[in-house]
Amino acid sequence: METVGEAVVSPDTKGCRWAFEAETRSPGETRDLARAVGRAAGDGLVVLLSGPLGAGKTVFAQGLLEGLGVAGRVASPTFTLVNEYRARLPAWHIDLYRLDGEADFAAIGGDELLLGGLGVVVVEWAERLGDLVPAEHMRVSLALPEYGAAPGEARRLSVEVRGRGLKPVADAVARRLESMAGRCPA
Repeated sequence: METVGEAVVSPDTKGCRWAFEAETRSPGETRDLARAVGRAAGDGLVVLLSGPLGAGKTVFAQGLLEGLGVAGRVASPTFTLVNEYRARLPAWHIDLYRLDGEADFAAIGGDELLLGGLGVVVVEWAERLGDLVPAEHMRVSLALPEYGAAPGEARRLSVEVRGRGLKPVADAVARRLESMAGRCPA
Protein backbone atom coordinates (compact mmCIF):
# COMPACT_ATOMS: atom_id res chain seq x y z
CA MET A 1 0.00 0.00 0.00
CA GLU A 2 1.19 3.46 -0.84
CA THR A 3 0.07 6.19 1.50
CA VAL A 4 0.39 9.88 2.05
CA GLY A 5 -1.20 11.40 5.12
CA GLU A 6 -1.42 14.80 6.67
CA ALA A 7 -2.99 16.43 9.67
CA VAL A 8 -4.39 19.87 9.03
CA VAL A 9 -5.60 22.23 11.73
CA SER A 10 -8.32 24.44 10.34
CA PRO A 11 -10.67 26.96 11.97
CA ASP A 12 -13.82 25.13 10.87
CA THR A 13 -15.39 21.94 12.22
CA LYS A 14 -14.31 22.56 15.81
CA GLY A 15 -10.75 23.20 14.66
CA CYS A 16 -9.53 19.83 13.38
CA ARG A 17 -9.23 18.10 10.05
CA TRP A 18 -7.12 15.11 9.03
CA ALA A 19 -6.65 14.00 5.43
CA PHE A 20 -5.12 10.82 4.03
CA GLU A 21 -4.56 9.44 0.55
CA ALA A 22 -3.94 5.73 0.17
CA GLU A 23 -4.08 2.84 -2.25
CA THR A 24 -5.21 -0.56 -1.07
CA ARG A 25 -4.15 -3.58 -3.11
CA SER A 26 -7.19 -5.74 -2.40
CA PRO A 27 -10.68 -5.78 -0.89
CA GLY A 28 -9.03 -7.37 2.16
CA GLU A 29 -6.82 -4.33 2.71
CA THR A 30 -9.78 -1.99 2.25
CA ARG A 31 -11.74 -4.06 4.79
CA ASP A 32 -8.77 -4.06 7.22
CA LEU A 33 -8.57 -0.26 7.16
CA ALA A 34 -12.32 0.02 7.77
CA ARG A 35 -12.16 -2.57 10.57
CA ALA A 36 -9.62 -0.33 12.36
CA VAL A 37 -12.07 2.58 12.05
CA GLY A 38 -14.84 0.44 13.55
CA ARG A 39 -12.66 -0.52 16.50
CA ALA A 40 -11.88 3.17 17.19
CA ALA A 41 -15.43 4.42 16.62
CA GLY A 42 -17.37 6.19 19.32
CA ASP A 43 -20.95 7.41 19.59
CA GLY A 44 -21.87 9.88 16.90
CA LEU A 45 -19.47 8.74 14.18
CA VAL A 46 -20.91 9.40 10.72
CA VAL A 47 -18.96 7.80 7.85
CA LEU A 48 -19.75 9.07 4.36
CA LEU A 49 -18.78 6.74 1.50
CA SER A 50 -18.71 7.80 -2.13
CA GLY A 51 -17.42 6.40 -5.39
CA PRO A 52 -18.68 4.73 -8.55
CA LEU A 53 -20.37 1.33 -8.68
CA GLY A 54 -17.87 -1.38 -7.76
CA ALA A 55 -15.43 0.98 -6.05
CA GLY A 56 -15.63 -0.76 -2.67
CA LYS A 57 -18.14 1.24 -0.62
CA THR A 58 -19.89 -1.88 0.65
CA VAL A 59 -16.55 -3.58 1.37
CA PHE A 60 -15.57 -0.58 3.51
CA ALA A 61 -18.94 -0.63 5.30
CA GLN A 62 -18.58 -4.37 5.96
CA GLY A 63 -15.13 -3.90 7.51
CA LEU A 64 -16.26 -1.01 9.67
CA LEU A 65 -19.24 -2.95 10.97
CA GLU A 66 -17.01 -5.97 11.64
CA GLY A 67 -14.74 -3.67 13.66
CA LEU A 68 -17.76 -2.67 15.74
CA GLY A 69 -18.45 -6.34 16.43
CA VAL A 70 -21.27 -7.03 14.00
CA ALA A 71 -21.36 -10.77 13.40
CA GLY A 72 -22.76 -12.36 10.28
CA ARG A 73 -23.36 -11.12 6.78
CA VAL A 74 -23.47 -7.40 6.08
CA ALA A 75 -25.20 -6.59 2.81
CA SER A 76 -25.73 -3.22 1.22
CA PRO A 77 -29.25 -1.97 1.97
CA THR A 78 -29.88 -0.90 -1.64
CA PHE A 79 -33.56 -1.83 -1.52
CA THR A 80 -34.28 -1.50 2.21
CA LEU A 81 -32.37 1.84 2.39
CA VAL A 82 -31.35 1.31 6.04
CA ASN A 83 -30.09 -1.75 7.92
CA GLU A 84 -29.71 -1.55 11.70
CA TYR A 85 -27.12 -3.61 13.58
CA ARG A 86 -26.50 -4.29 17.26
CA ALA A 87 -22.87 -4.46 18.31
CA ARG A 88 -20.54 -2.63 20.70
CA LEU A 89 -22.44 0.48 19.56
CA PRO A 90 -25.72 0.57 17.66
CA ALA A 91 -25.03 1.01 13.94
CA TRP A 92 -27.00 1.98 10.86
CA HIS A 93 -25.89 1.17 7.31
CA ILE A 94 -27.61 3.42 4.78
CA ASP A 95 -27.57 3.20 0.97
CA LEU A 96 -28.81 6.28 -0.88
CA TYR A 97 -28.39 4.86 -4.40
CA ARG A 98 -32.15 4.70 -5.03
CA LEU A 99 -32.90 8.15 -3.59
CA ASP A 100 -32.80 11.37 -5.58
CA GLY A 101 -31.26 13.51 -2.89
CA GLU A 102 -31.36 15.02 0.56
CA ALA A 103 -35.10 15.80 0.48
CA ASP A 104 -35.93 12.12 -0.08
CA PHE A 105 -33.61 11.11 2.76
CA ALA A 106 -35.06 13.70 5.13
CA ALA A 107 -38.60 12.60 4.19
CA ILE A 108 -37.94 9.13 5.61
CA GLY A 109 -36.36 10.56 8.79
CA GLY A 110 -32.79 9.79 7.79
CA ASP A 111 -31.57 13.22 8.82
CA GLU A 112 -32.39 12.30 12.44
CA LEU A 113 -29.92 9.39 12.27
CA LEU A 114 -27.17 11.72 11.11
CA LEU A 115 -27.71 14.22 13.90
CA GLY A 116 -28.68 11.83 16.69
CA GLY A 117 -25.19 11.45 18.11
CA LEU A 118 -25.82 7.86 19.11
CA GLY A 119 -24.04 4.91 17.59
CA VAL A 120 -22.39 4.82 14.19
CA VAL A 121 -23.95 5.72 10.85
CA VAL A 122 -22.38 4.53 7.58
CA VAL A 123 -23.77 6.08 4.39
CA GLU A 124 -23.12 4.75 0.88
CA TRP A 125 -23.65 7.22 -1.99
CA ALA A 126 -23.17 10.02 0.53
CA GLU A 127 -22.84 12.68 -2.17
CA ARG A 128 -26.66 12.57 -2.27
CA LEU A 129 -26.88 13.99 1.26
CA GLY A 130 -26.30 17.57 0.13
CA ASP A 131 -26.50 19.94 3.10
CA LEU A 132 -27.44 17.18 5.56
CA VAL A 133 -23.77 16.31 6.23
CA PRO A 134 -23.00 16.89 9.92
CA ALA A 135 -20.02 19.09 10.85
CA GLU A 136 -18.14 16.17 12.43
CA HIS A 137 -17.81 13.27 10.02
CA MET A 138 -15.46 10.97 8.18
CA ARG A 139 -15.58 11.05 4.39
CA VAL A 140 -14.08 8.20 2.33
CA SER A 141 -13.96 8.51 -1.45
CA LEU A 142 -13.10 5.28 -3.23
CA ALA A 143 -12.03 4.89 -6.85
CA LEU A 144 -10.29 2.57 -9.23
CA PRO A 145 -6.69 3.69 -9.74
CA GLU A 146 -6.07 5.72 -12.87
CA TYR A 147 -4.14 2.89 -14.46
CA GLY A 148 -7.40 0.93 -14.75
CA ALA A 149 -7.22 -1.91 -12.23
CA ALA A 150 -9.96 -4.51 -12.62
CA PRO A 151 -12.73 -4.79 -10.01
CA GLY A 152 -11.54 -6.70 -6.96
CA GLU A 153 -8.04 -5.29 -7.12
CA ALA A 154 -6.44 -2.02 -6.04
CA ARG A 155 -8.46 1.02 -4.97
CA ARG A 156 -7.55 4.66 -4.35
CA LEU A 157 -8.94 6.05 -1.10
CA SER A 158 -9.18 9.68 -0.07
CA VAL A 159 -10.03 9.89 3.61
CA GLU A 160 -10.98 13.06 5.43
CA VAL A 161 -11.82 13.15 9.13
CA ARG A 162 -13.40 16.38 10.42
CA GLY A 163 -13.99 17.32 14.03
CA ARG A 164 -12.00 17.31 17.26
CA GLY A 165 -14.17 14.50 18.66
CA LEU A 166 -13.03 12.19 15.86
CA LYS A 167 -9.30 12.34 16.65
CA PRO A 168 -9.30 8.67 17.83
CA VAL A 169 -10.67 7.67 14.41
CA ALA A 170 -8.05 9.77 12.59
CA ASP A 171 -5.34 8.20 14.76
CA ALA A 172 -6.63 4.70 13.95
CA VAL A 173 -6.56 5.47 10.21
CA ALA A 174 -3.00 6.81 10.47
CA ARG A 175 -1.80 3.74 12.43
CA ARG A 176 -3.45 1.29 10.04
CA LEU A 177 -2.09 3.01 6.94
CA GLU A 178 1.38 3.08 8.49
CA SER A 179 1.28 -0.65 9.26
CA MET A 180 -0.05 -1.49 5.79
CA ALA A 181 2.64 0.61 4.10
CA GLY A 182 5.29 -1.76 5.45
CA ARG A 183 3.83 -4.86 3.77
CA CYS A 184 5.62 -6.41 0.86
CA PRO A 185 3.70 -6.72 -2.42
CA ALA A 186 1.88 -10.04 -2.84
